[in-house]
Amino acid sequence: METVSTPREVCDTVEVVRQKPVKDQHQIIGTVAGAVIGGVLGNQVGGSNGKKIATVAGAAAGGYAGNKIQERTQAGSTYVTEEERCKTISENTEMLMRYNVTYRIGEETGQIHMNTNPG
Repeated sequence: METVSTPREVCDTVEVVRQKPVKDQHQIIGTVAGAVIGGVLGNQVGGSNGKKIATVAGAAAGGYAGNKIQERTQAGSTYVTEEERCKTISENTEMLMRYNVTYRIGEETGQIHMNTNPG
């Protein structure tokens, strides 16, 4: 008997979480929307020159915030799909490889190894 290792493939279906494709990679929509909102809010503060500075500062801060909000929203946008994953495993089995035959001819005995059943 001899142990023989036979490889075989085993496949399973697993759920995989993937990120949805991003349509606006540079978060332009979030940046513009944030800048507009920040500019409008900044315009409500101060008077004359202060109002201009507050508008510009509000637009800059709003643009940055809008960009980051959209970035986080896109990163969290996922979907679940199923995927087949396969791996190769080895199975060990005992196999009869040869026969150890003891024979006697007259008074003499001997041994021989045979690959087939001697019958």
